[in-house]
Parts: sequence; structure tokens; C-alpha cells
Amino acid sequence: MAGLNHKPAGHASSLPPAAPRLNRLFSSGLEGLRAVAVGFDVSDSTIERLIGEEITLGDLESAKPEDLKLIKISEEQAEKVFQALRNAPKSASREPSLAPLGRLAARAREFGIPERTIKRLEERGVDDVEVFDLKTRDLVKIGVKLGPAIRVAKAIEAMKSEDRSAAPGLIKILETARLEVKRYFDTLSRLGCSLESLIRLPSHDLQTLFKTRAEIPRGHVIRLIRAVEDLQKEIAEEYFREGDAYFFGVNHRTRDVSRGSTLLKFAAELGHACAQGTCREFGLWDRKKDSKRAAECYLRGAEQGHTAAMNNIGCAYFGGYEGLEEDKDEAFYWISKAVKQSNERDGLAGMAACYHYAVGVKEDHKAAFTYYKKAAEAGDAAAMAELGRCYQRGLGLRRKFFTDAAKWYQASADLGCTQGLLYLAEWYMNDEATEDDMETAFNLWLKATEPDPVDPDGVLEACYQVGRCYQLGEGIERDMASAKKYYTQAAKAGHEMAQSALEDLIEETRIE
Repeated sequence: MAGLNHKPAGHASSLPPAAPRLNRLFSSGLEGLRAVAVGFDVSDSTIERLIGEEITLGDLESAKPEDLKLIKISEEQAEKVFQALRNAPKSASREPSLAPLGRLAARAREFGIPERTIKRLEERGVDDVEVFDLKTRDLVKIGVKLGPAIRVAKAIEAMKSEDRSAAPGLIKILETARLEVKRYFDTLSRLGCSLESLIRLPSHDLQTLFKTRAEIPRGHVIRLIRAVEDLQKEIAEEYFREGDAYFFGVNHRTRDVSRGSTLLKFAAELGHACAQGTCREFGLWDRKKDSKRAAECYLRGAEQGHTAAMNNIGCAYFGGYEGLEEDKDEAFYWISKAVKQSNERDGLAGMAACYHYAVGVKEDHKAAFTYYKKAAEAGDAAAMAELGRCYQRGLGLRRKFFTDAAKWYQASADLGCTQGLLYLAEWYMNDEATEDDMETAFNLWLKATEPDPVDPDGVLEACYQVGRCYQLGEGIERDMASAKKYYTQAAKAGHEMAQSALEDLIEETRIE
């Protein structure tokens, strides 16, 4: 146990001048805040100011935005800090240690280890790697009281357990870097390195960790950093694809906006341009939509060769975003490029819409039907709804196919697509509708009133239809109060028919 008395030759006893900032970052728990800072426009200088003032995550959780004025942080930045704080991931118990005893120190409060015990270990030259070899009796021998020694031993066992669970990810990094696992695994593991924690660190922090704390040769450090960055991109793409599938209801996923949002935000934090664009477009970070910056993210991703971003920037040109004028030719260029380069994985529904509405190409309903069908068969819930419409109206076909229309409306509704629910409700509420049909339609409209960031207009239409059912007693008993509630919800958001219906309802109830 060389660490109890002295440091072996060549072992750095302290970090270089640039490292204290990193030590404070991790010991304060602010790494979780920094992970989402980009999403809320929290500046680097604000993060540096918090670190310099030795503010911890716990301090922020007890503070108020106005408190940050005391350290010359602007009111705007202070508000953004607290917005980010509400969305920051809770600091993981397992984080890379950049201070000599940073990992154990970060767990001290959790295990009731006194600060003096940490200082005692530091004075004796013990670091996060060497502390793993210590038993309770070893700690007592160097002057640690028995109670704290028992707690330190308990913390060590907990960290060893975490290391075992994190082993596969760490091994993957070493194998990706083409390095011998046995040579570096124990050291990196004891420093708290895991795939999940390392992919969150920028390259300069990785260099400090690998070179200074783990004493890995420079050439191998470069290979490790490249491996982490490659895996970061790979994992970000996986999270984006999964999040995109749940958020929009594609790839045969039943829509789950909450789950999709979580996955998309994580991908965005890892630097995924298309995920960042989606977060901006739908306000997933701070509930403030920013279509201008979303388009910038999509364009950046498209220029990097990401086909989903190509499709999204094409859709932005299709409808015209804030700061991005409608351009049908650009829309078709990017969407068609997405379809071609992704081998029809991305952009099929967008391509169908281009042919359907003559966006950058001559109107061709047959081609529109073909692309809607491909997208629907690939599991796109919104495309299923539009394919059903094609069958019902005979769009791109020689005649109408009502049975096929109903089948695709049902498939879309089953995946939670708001438009699919509306189309299916309309299907049931026809001129020959029975009481059972009306009740089914009402329940479908009612389900469609649930918040949907992707199709807010569809939600408003559903609210109007539910209000109408309550007013007329179609599919549900008449209830004027409920009718007013749903009409009001749609009317406040600008639904014209709901506004007119609400006025009539108020006048009707006044006369009665």
C-alpha cells in the first residue's frame, strides 16, 4: 500500500493548474446542470461564476434567482440557470473522479463520512485508486477513527458494486480504442469511469481524466478520447431514433410523448443536432418553442449528412418557419435527398406530402399514395392516417376502398396518433351512425383531447367535437357545463368554430 506513506515515482500528487475548476465542478455536483446548460442558453461564464463561488447543486436547490444577482449574474441568466436546474439529471452516484479523492468525497455525505476523514486520507497520499485496497483495519492504522473507518469501507464496497455493473460499458470503450482491457480497466473503474459518465464529458475534460489521474500515455489517451467520442455519437443516434419513434409514433411505436421527450433530450445533450432541433421546435427543454433555432439545428445536422435532419429541414421549408421563408424547391430537395440517402428510412411521409400538395414537384396523387403506403407499412402512425384518407377518397386510386380506409384509421389510432383518432371518429360519426357508433366516436374524440405537442390543432378540433357531443347528447348524455368547458378550451386557442359554438351556447343557456 504505497499510498499510505508516499507516492510512487512519477505519480502526480496534484492536478495541473487547469484541473481545480474540474475538481470543483464534480465535487459541487454541477456536472448535471452543465449537461443541460446548452438547452437553456446558460453561458459558460455563468457556469464558471457558480464554480468560482463554490456553489453546489444543493445550494442552488435552496436558492432563488434573485440570489444570483449577488454574484453579478444577470436576471436573464439567473432565470435560465433555474430553468436548467429543474431539468438537470440528478447527479449520479458514480461519476469520474478528477480530484485525488473526488469520488469518495462526493459520497461522503451519503455515508456519513466526516470531512476530516477525507482530509486525513488526502494527507496520507491516498487517492481514489488506492483507497479501494484499504480495509477497515488499514484505515484505523493511519489514524482514522473506527466509526468513520467502517463508513469508508461501506462506501468502498458500494462503489465496487457500481463498478461491476458498469464494467461492460467500460470494456466496450477500451475495446473500441483497441487497448488491452487488463491494462487500464481497474484504474479507470476505480476512478468512477463508466460509459454513461464518460460520454457526457467534453474532450478536454477526458484528457485531464485519462492523462493526469489515470496516468495513461498520450498516444493511448488520444485513442481513448476518439473511442469515447465515437461511442457518444453512436449512443446519441440510438437515443434519438428511439426518442423520435416514441415522440412521433413511427417505427410501429405506440406514441409516448413523455418517454420520447426524455430520450430526445438526452440525445440532444450529447450533441445530436437533429435531437436538438426537435427539442427547440417543440419546447422540450423549457417549454418555449423556438422554430428559428430549430431550423438552424436541422440545417446543421443535414449538412453533416444526417438524413432525419434532412427530412426535418425540408419540412421546415415546406411550411415556412420563423426566420426561414417557405421554399418549395428547397423542401423537395432536402426531403428527396433524405429518402435517397437513407434508403427510404427517412422522409417517406414528407415525400408523399410533396407529391400530394405539389411542393417542389408536379402534383401526382398516385405517387403520393405510393409513398404514404411505404411510410405506413414502415410504422409511421401519421402516414397510416393519411393512407386511410387516400383509400376513403380514392386518392391516387381508381376507386374508393372503405374497408382499407377503416383498417388504416384504426391502426393509426391504436398507435396514439391524434389525426388517426380524428379520422376514425369521423368514420364512425356518419349519416348512418348508430348509438354505439356515436359513443365510439365520442370516446375517440375524447382521447384525442389529450395534449399533443406535435398536433395541437388536432387537439383543438377534438375539444370542439367533444363539446359538440356534450351539447347535442351524441354518444354521451347532454351536459352543458362540460360542453362549455371543451368549447372554451378550443375557443381560447383560436378555434373559430368553437368560438362560434361557445357564443351560441352561452346565449342558449341565458335564454333558458
